[in-house]
Amino acid sequence: AMPRRLLLPLLALLLFTRALLVLTGADVNGYGEELGKGAAAKALLDALPVDSWRLAYVYHEGGGFVITHLRALAFLLVGPTLLANKLVALTTTTLLLLAALRVAQLHFGSRAAWCFGLAFVFAPESFLRFSMLSLGTHFEACLFFVLVAHFTLRITSTRSPTTRDFLGLGFTAGFGLYFSLLTLASIAWSALAIAVFARREL
Repeated sequence: AMPRRLLLPLLALLLFTRALLVLTGADVNGYGEELGKGAAAKALLDALPVDSWRLAYVYHEGGGFVITHLRALAFLLVGPTLLANKLVALTTTTLLLLAALRVAQLHFGSRAAWCFGLAFVFAPESFLRFSMLSLGTHFEACLFFVLVAHFTLRITSTRSPTTRDFLGLGFTAGFGLYFSLLTLASIAWSALAIAVFARREL
């Protein structure tokens, strides 16, 4: 388990910085693509006579489809508001931080996890902005980059990787590719790493 002394301060910093972005209007409110997904979520709840898969803003990537449905759930909880949009963004951002911290700690140790967590919280401007725009595209796809890396490292660095490792890699690669075509880059890296460092497993 991840030490609380690592987890709690980073989660508090994440919440503080992202709330500050929203409250200061730092280019994370009124973003067209986010509003488009909000409109699609409202259409789902209003049961408009449109096929749900046609409501996704980016047809060729499933991430928008997933985020639209998460947005609809948030609308059910707090209404179709800016708060609902930002709750979905904060949820996906927190999930990404937790997953990446866990992977960093498992494979590289607590010091590396601390460094990563601070870099994640105090990231460059564009990363900060997209961390509070729930679009289901490039930013959220980072979750699958992290998970594909985790299972690949398990397979290539363990003498006898388990069936669970291979199932995990297959699931995260497959769903990740559906979620965003960007995941193809991490899948290609994974295939190369396994071919070079764990050829026996192919």
